[in-house]
Amino acid sequence: MAKQFFVEDLNNSVGLTGSSEFAVVKSEQRTTKDGKPFLDLVLRDKSGEISGKVWSDSISMTDEHSAGDVVSVEFEVREYRGKVELVIRRLKKATEFDSDDFIAVNERIDGEYLIKEMHKRIDSIRDFHLRKLIDAFFDDELFYKKYINAPAGMYVHHDYRHGLLQHVLEMMEILDSIAKIYPDLNRDLMTGAAFLHDVGKIKELNVSMSGVTEYSKEGQFIGHIGIGLLMIENRMPEDFPEELRLQLLHIILSHQGKRETGSPILPVTREALAVYYADLTSTYMNIAENERARALRDKKEGQEFSGYNKYLGNNIYLGD
Repeated sequence: MAKQFFVEDLNNSVGLTGSSEFAVVKSEQRTTKDGKPFLDLVLRDKSGEISGKVWSDSISMTDEHSAGDVVSVEFEVREYRGKVELVIRRLKKATEFDSDDFIAVNERIDGEYLIKEMHKRIDSIRDFHLRKLIDAFFDDELFYKKYINAPAGMYVHHDYRHGLLQHVLEMMEILDSIAKIYPDLNRDLMTGAAFLHDVGKIKELNVSMSGVTEYSKEGQFIGHIGIGLLMIENRMPEDFPEELRLQLLHIILSHQGKRETGSPILPVTREALAVYYADLTSTYMNIAENERARALRDKKEGQEFSGYNKYLGNNIYLGD
């Protein structure tokens, strides 16, 4: 049966009653000031997230469930402190669902176009050793499928299908512009590093069939920089030049620019600095773009700015 409502349908629908399927991101039992139990939920589908409450008089109508499950809920849309949420009357665990309804997407991007652009970028690498290393990754069918579909993160930026690929290609556009201004930079090194800088996220993050993204055990213990370094070392050809190896691995280790943001070392080459700033620019422009898109979707009459975004440290002007 087709999913009836998506989160984006509910944001301006206070008073609507209905039923639909959602993936559970979080479900916690809490207590009201009067000592009555209730469930506090975060639900999601491919179009976004929404809060939900199961009050004490409806808890008996709720199946056991946990994060990552898909549930069918009967709900009413209400507004609380300026935000919409669902008051859930009945919740049943779903046994059949279409994963494409839940895995986050960005309707503003074309996955097939991105994949074609990726192959063009791979073909543009002229350095024999870097191309051989990149091919060692992308000739692996399982890796290839994961890479083109992976998100670049959980919440902050490019957190949807093809998000990692979009992020990488945006970085390459920025790096090409930098290389035009500083033509003696090693463009092949920067291109190869852009392809590989977040490769560890493929193992760091797990996306369930219900579209819920969580950190893997390996991700919790090692993190994407450490995982990526190991993946590159494991696939690096034996004849890979040592100087090139050091410069590539340096970019992987330093691409987040600062120790407080996750890099164990700081950039010391111009190529590493360029990759860091390209990464930063792509990240923050995507945050701003998504914040603006969400605000425009939920825009109230006369509203000119989005709400406060903690990553940007500001709000975003919505324009005309």
